[in-house]
Amino acid sequence: MKQPNDSSQLFKTTCLSRPGYLAATGGFFWGLIAAILLGNAQLWGPVSDLRWLSLVIGPFIGILVWKCSRWSYSRGEALRIGWAFLSLFGAAALHMGVLGVIVVLATETHGWAAIVEITLASLWGLIFFPLLWPLYILSYVHHAVIRRMTLEPMPT
Repeated sequence: MKQPNDSSQLFKTTCLSRPGYLAATGGFFWGLIAAILLGNAQLWGPVSDLRWLSLVIGPFIGILVWKCSRWSYSRGEALRIGWAFLSLFGAAALHMGVLGVIVVLATETHGWAAIVEITLASLWGLIFFPLLWPLYILSYVHHAVIRRMTLEPMPT
């Protein structure tokens, strides 16, 4: 393995790129949106108590979605729109699945079926709750910004 010559090159080879930082930051804000939406304890039950963990989970999910989405950046517009919808679904399912696992581990009163219930409830909301439909547009715009940063060369 080739060793970097100076510390700036070492930094460039070991850290995330600009799109990666944007994906992590965007993941944090997606986690903030999730934490706000999960604030209704009557609707979400024990997940509502752990909703602020979304701020910790969000950046990791943001980076994972970015890594999985890079193939779509060189494709056509219709495919990118479709992928933005699917990636929102996947990220929401992963996010709520992780929160569901934490709920099951933290509160021994809920069974493992709670993970499926929580995940499906969030996906059901994305489909049928019109107040959440703007998240699809936000997902597409977020992907478009990261796409532009990924495809454009970095200024030197």
